[in-house]
Formats: sequence, C-alpha cells, structure tokens
Amino acid sequence: ESGCRVVLASGRPPRAARPAAAAIGVVDTLIACNGALIWDLAGEQAIHHEPLDAATAAAAVAAVRAASPESFVGIERLDAWYTDRVPETLQAEAGTEAGDAAMPSEIGPLPQWLRQPVTQLDILVPADDVAEVRRVLDPLVSARRLARFERSGGLFQLTHPRAEKAVALQRLARDAGVPREQVMAVGCGRHDAGMIEWAGLSVATADAPESVRRLARVVVPDRAGGGVARAVARYVVSGPLGP
Repeated sequence: ESGCRVVLASGRPPRAARPAAAAIGVVDTLIACNGALIWDLAGEQAIHHEPLDAATAAAAVAAVRAASPESFVGIERLDAWYTDRVPETLQAEAGTEAGDAAMPSEIGPLPQWLRQPVTQLDILVPADDVAEVRRVLDPLVSARRLARFERSGGLFQLTHPRAEKAVALQRLARDAGVPREQVMAVGCGRHDAGMIEWAGLSVATADAPESVRRLARVVVPDRAGGGVARAVARYVVSGPLGP
C-alpha cells in the first residue's frame, strides 16, 4: 500500500534468511551472503552473483585447515552448500523439519567442491584458534583477493572482495530507478555500516554498534523491542522522513 519495495539484507544464504523474509511477509528480493548474491525468492534464482574464484577459495580453506584442523568449513554456492563433515548441532537435529532443512546438499572431501567459484565460505573455528585463523587470512584480505566478514562465535564468512551489502543495495536501487534519497536502510550490525552511510533515510537499531548508530539519522528501539517494525511503520507507512 505504501508503494515501497522491502529488501532483506543478510550475511546468510537464501535458505537461512528465508524464515525472516517470510515473517516480514512482503520480501521478494534478498541481499544474501554479505552482498555476494542478490536472490529472487519467488523465482528461486540469482538476480546477481559475485562469486569468489575457486583458486582463492581453495587457498583460504587450505590456510584455515592448516591453522585450525578442527574448524568447520561450509562451501556456499548459490542456495546449496557442501562440507566434509556435518556439525554436531545439525547431527542432533537430524530427523526434525528444521534440522533436515539445514542439512548440506552433499557431504564429501572439500577439494571436489572447490573446483568452481563459490558464493561464500562459512568457517567456524574454536575460540582458541580465532586469532591464528585471522592471521593466516590476512594476506588474502590485504591483497584484495577476498573479503572477510568476522562475526561472533568464531564465524568467518569469506566472499569476493567486491561483495558488500551497500553495493548490492545500490545495484538494486539503480536497476529500479530509485534515487538514493528515496532509499531507507535499517541496520543493526557493524557490517550494515555501508548501507546506513549510503541510504538517504538511514536508521539504526539501539542494539547496533556505536559506530553504526553514529552514521544513522535516526535510532529506533532494539530488535527485541520491535525497532525494525517501528521504523517501517513510521517512515514508510506513515510517510518519509522530513527535512
């Protein structure tokens, strides 16, 4: 009714972000894998894909496994994923609807999944290995061979160096003919900073990092307090931000 288009942006692949999109109910396009993939939820296909080249992905996996042999490596390719062993958390949930939906597409030796470009590498390392894994990835990051998104719990997400949520958002706005001034971005994490800085209507939730809140024009309640819904109701349904 408001005439707007809602796009969900996530570091997750489409299958993992789909429940959040369904909860919102009006999302047809998803910025997934930290901007490496723009996904058409209705058509189950890529609108734009910026994959990481196979040689770089293989080099990153080899470096990580040498530094942290017990690390978990998930290889994302569009909306499928591959690994050489299933995490214990998924093993425990096997046989349930949620567990089966999250199971890998195939399981086998990692080299066979690294012969083609990949959308994203999801790497989970033990807490004691985080610093060493960061160190061995530094040369690939410094050389602009990949982008590294580090999250809590020892999770590293590695993508093409040009992957960025803000870049994907700009691409969608350009393709739709929507000027920057008419784009609202709501961010809650440090990897949302680029979107918040670029959008004409910039909103951060109260639980976002201070660096992100400083970039935003408006700060709304945290996610648990319904901040995102309030932002949409106030600035989209009721009308745009004033001067």
